[in-house]
Amino acid sequence: MIPVVDASAIGALLFGEGDGPWVHGMVSGLTFVVPAMFHFELGNVCWTKIRRYPDQSNALLNAWLRWNAQPPVAAMAVDLIDTMQLARETSLTFYDASYLWLARDRAVDLISLDAKLVRAAKSLGLYAPSPRDEAARQHTPRSRK
Repeated sequence: MIPVVDASAIGALLFGEGDGPWVHGMVSGLTFVVPAMFHFELGNVCWTKIRRYPDQSNALLNAWLRWNAQPPVAAMAVDLIDTMQLARETSLTFYDASYLWLARDRAVDLISLDAKLVRAAKSLGLYAPSPRDEAARQHTPRSRK
């Protein structure tokens, strides 16, 4: 199954954020699906980091450029009216609702680090794991028999 992956997840992977290794484990070797505006959103993540960390601007830009040379994504159009309705129903941004719409439409997993988006996906019955869920499962004591 080809998941939908949002810019928060790929940004963490590209820019060395704490949850980057978890994202790597979830998407490594996969081609995944994204809304058509994904590249602009990921570019904005890079731009925000460059402004926030000017001393790291070359490394950040190079990470973004290397990844964009052959991004493992299939950009898809979303239904704008349905996406707007999802945004209204879930109080998500239109951008985030586009990931949710795509995951629901294709009946696939959603990989995101955005807690609000993950909650909305789960409320719709979609599988949307998070690193917090994984950590909780790993640290849950097993019942004794």
